Amino acid sequence: MLRPVPGPSPHDPLGFPELASLQALRRVLSRGGLPPQSNRSPADEARIAAFFTLQELLHILTEFRNARAHGAPCHLAVSENGRSPGRLTIEITIVGGAENDVAA
Repeated sequence: MLRPVPGPSPHDPLGFPELASLQALRRVLSRGGLPPQSNRSPADEARIAAFFTLQELLHILTEFRNARAHGAPCHLAVSENGRSPGRLTIEITIVGGAENDVAA
């Protein structure tokens, strides 16, 4: 028999356990500080890129949760703007609510 997997509630769209894992990973990646650019190793650069990616993802998700908590009828729109060698661009936008763009 399959058991339902606990997930986010309508009141907290971020109420899933994996979110805590992302937050913990962000904390781990923040250790080591921000060495001067001229002294960064390839490992430093990868850690910094991963940290900032998670930091911004968690920020927009928190804004989304707050908007929903305040009753905004919004949703997340995600578009991958393309991948090319050496580049990835993803846009995540909170859409809806009174201003039609909550993240403005």
